[in-house]
Amino acid sequence: MMSEPFTTALSVYSIVLAKSWFAADGSFSGVVAATLDPQHFGVLLRSVVYAPEVQSAMFDARGTVFLRMPRQDHPVPPTTA
Repeated sequence: MMSEPFTTALSVYSIVLAKSWFAADGSFSGVVAATLDPQHFGVLLRSVVYAPEVQSAMFDARGTVFLRMPRQDHPVPPTTA
């Protein structure tokens, strides 16, 4: 599961990835979750921006932008075509 982007209590724009964990017999064993900070992905997204007109972005299935390089104020369209 991936959350929608949100702002944390520390004012960091983040998303959470989570997965249920089940034992071999199918019983619930817990949840594994991680909060992703966009700064960790900035280097990767900047590395594929090879010309001024090129953009790279991470967004959820609804088209909500998590991170975009280079940073811009207007929204990225929800399609990647």
